[in-house]
Amino acid sequence: MSAIALPATLGRVTLRATAEGDLPFVRATETSTPFVRHWTDEEHRTLLRDPDCAHWTIETRDGRAGYLILRGLLSPDRSLELKRLNVAERGRGLGRDTLRLVKRIAFEELRAHRLWLDVMAHNAAARHLYSSEGFVPEGTLREALRLDGRYVDLVLMSVLEDEYRSLSIAR
Repeated sequence: MSAIALPATLGRVTLRATAEGDLPFVRATETSTPFVRHWTDEEHRTLLRDPDCAHWTIETRDGRAGYLILRGLLSPDRSLELKRLNVAERGRGLGRDTLRLVKRIAFEELRAHRLWLDVMAHNAAARHLYSSEGFVPEGTLREALRLDGRYVDLVLMSVLEDEYRSLSIAR
C-alpha cells in the first residue's frame, strides 16, 4: 500500500500522527466510554512504533477530539482493520466526519480493497453509524470479548472498495 499523507482534513476533522505527548489525552478518551477496552500507555506506544499500524489523533479547530487506530498497512491482501475510532465528545457528528476521512484515506490513498471492523453488538449508535456509512454486517462473534466481568458479542462489518466507490459517486 502507498504512503499516507498527513495531516489529512475532511470537513471539521483533521487526522495527524499521534505523538507521545498525546497519550494522556488518548487514555482519558478511552476511559470515557464503556465501548473501548482500556489499554496502557505501553500498549499504545507499541502501536506508535508499529509499521503495520497507524495511530492518529483526531483534531478540530478547538483542539484534540479523539483518536483512531488503523491496522493492516502492510497487508498483502489490501485489507485494513479500523481497530479503534473513539471520539471524546459524542453527538456532534465528528465520528461520521472521521469515518468518512478514514474511508477516503483507506481506499484512495492506501488503495485498500477492504476496510473492516468489529463493534460490540450492544453499541447501537456505532452500529447505526457504520451501517449508514456503507459498512455491511458479516457475522457475529458470539461472546468474543470479556468486558467488566461479562462476555459480549462482536459484530464484524466491512466495506469493500467497489462499494466505497459506488457510495462516493452517489453522494
